[in-house]
Amino acid sequence: MKESVYLDDTGVELYDIAFDWKRNVEADFLEKCINAYGNGNKGILLDVACGTGTFLQEVVARGWQAAGFDCSIRMIDLAKKRVGGSIELIIADMSNFKIKGPFDAATCWLDSFTYLLTNKDIIHHLRSVSAVLKPNGLYLLDFGFDSWAQTWWDNPDTNWEPRFEEGWSSARGDIEVYHDGSEGPPCDCNGHLFTEYMYFRTTHKKSGEVREHRYKSPKRSFHPQEFLALLSASSVFDVVEIFTDKFDLDSKLDRADGKGRALVLLKKKS
Repeated sequence: MKESVYLDDTGVELYDIAFDWKRNVEADFLEKCINAYGNGNKGILLDVACGTGTFLQEVVARGWQAAGFDCSIRMIDLAKKRVGGSIELIIADMSNFKIKGPFDAATCWLDSFTYLLTNKDIIHHLRSVSAVLKPNGLYLLDFGFDSWAQTWWDNPDTNWEPRFEEGWSSARGDIEVYHDGSEGPPCDCNGHLFTEYMYFRTTHKKSGEVREHRYKSPKRSFHPQEFLALLSASSVFDVVEIFTDKFDLDSKLDRADGKGRALVLLKKKS
C-alpha cells in the first residue's frame, strides 16, 4: 500500500478520473452562497487544494476569474493542462502559502481541510486564507464531521482491514476506474487522527486487464463544536452557516451533534 495518492503519478491520474464529477453542483452552490450572503457578483476566486483543476475549469467557464494551489506537483501539472495559462496555479501547502490576492471568495472541496492535522496548522490556514480575502470575503469549506469516539480508535482490531463496499465507477477513454474509500486505524485519539484508505480498481475495456491500487494518508477528525472552537481561536472568520451535503441553503447541519459531510460557509471578519 502506497503513501498518499496525491504524491504518486498513477494515483493522481486515477484520482483525476474518479473525482471528475459534480463540479457543476458545487459551483451552483457557491453561486447560491454568493447571491444570498455575498455581493452577488462573480469575482475572483481562490480554490484551495485545487487538485487537478476540475472545479477551476467549471467556474472559469461561468465567468469567474480564479487562482488555485495544491501541494502536489503532478496535480498542478494536470490542472495547468486543463485550464491553460489563463489563471495562476502554484505549488503550496495549505498550512503555509502565499498567493497574490485579494480574492472575493475561496473554496476548499472534497474533504481536503481534514489533511490539516494539528490545531496550529488549522489556525494558521484559516488566517492565511483570511489574509488574501477582501473585506467580508466568503470561504466555503466542504468536509466531513464525525465523532472521534469510535470503538476502533480505542480498541482497534489487530486483524482490521479496510472494507471497500460503496464506491463508484468513472470512465475515460479505454479505462474504467472504480473508487472507494475507508477509514480506520492506526489512530491517535489524543490528536483526533485516523488513517484514510483509498482504493482504485482499473479495468482496461479492450484487453480486460484489471489492476488494483491502494493508498493511505493520515487525516483529522472533527466534531462541529471542536471546529467552531478552532475557528474562534483563529479570530478571523465568522460562521455564516453550516449546511448539509444536500447543497441546499435550507438544509442546515445540527451544530451541536451533526455528523457527515458538511458545507461550512465562513465570512471574513470586518
